[in-house]
Amino acid sequence: MNRKFSKYSLLFMLIFSTNSLFASTLLYKNSGDTTFFEVQDTAALSKLLTDMSKTLQTIESDFVQEKYLSVLTESITTKGHFIFKQKNQIRWEYTEPYSYIIIIKIGKMQIKDGDKVTNFDMSGNKSLSALNEKMSDIIQGKIIKNKTDFNINYYENSSFYLVSLVPKTKGMKDYFNGIQIYFDKNDLTVSKIKMIELSGDYSIINFINKKKNTIVSDEKFNIN
Repeated sequence: MNRKFSKYSLLFMLIFSTNSLFASTLLYKNSGDTTFFEVQDTAALSKLLTDMSKTLQTIESDFVQEKYLSVLTESITTKGHFIFKQKNQIRWEYTEPYSYIIIIKIGKMQIKDGDKVTNFDMSGNKSLSALNEKMSDIIQGKIIKNKTDFNINYYENSSFYLVSLVPKTKGMKDYFNGIQIYFDKNDLTVSKIKMIELSGDYSIINFINKKKNTIVSDEKFNIN
C-alpha cells in the first residue's frame, strides 16, 4: 500500500469525508443500503450534540480504517488505537500492519515512524492550527456549528445521526468533497467518519470499543 499517502493524509482523513449528494435530498441510502431520513428538528439535534460536546473530557477507542482505491479490487485495512483528551490533545496510533503514531498537543505535533521521531510547531502554521482545531471539533461534535466552511445537513435512522458537511470555501474544496460523520444515538459519540477524495477514492474509519470520560494520563501524549 502507499504508506506515505495513508500516513500524511491521516490528518485530513480525520476531517474529510463527503456527501455532496445529500444537499437537496430528503432520503439517502448509504453503501450499506441503510436508509437515512432528513432530521426535521435540526435545531434540537444541534443543541443535543453541542451539549454532549461540553461534557466530553476524554475518549478512547480502537479503530479500523478501510481505504478504497479505484485501481484496486479490495480495500486496504489498517487498525489502531485513538485517544482524545481536553484540551485538544490527540493520539492516533496505527498498530496493524505497521507501527505509526501521531500526537498533537499544545500547538505541537509529533510523528513517530518506526524509530524516527519528527516534531512540528503548529503554532506558527495557520493551516496546521486550523486542521488541529477541526479535528478536535469533529471528535467533540462541535464541527456542526461551522457554517462558514460547510453546508450542513442532518439525517437519522434508528441507530445513528448522520451529519453531512459539504465544503463551501476554496481552501476546503481543494482537498476534499465533504464530510460524513455518524453519531451513535446511544451516547452521541462519533462511530464512523467517511472521506471521499477529489479523485473519487474514499476511506472509512470505524471507531469501536469506545470509552468515554475515563481517566487518561498525560503521558499518553508523549512519545518516549
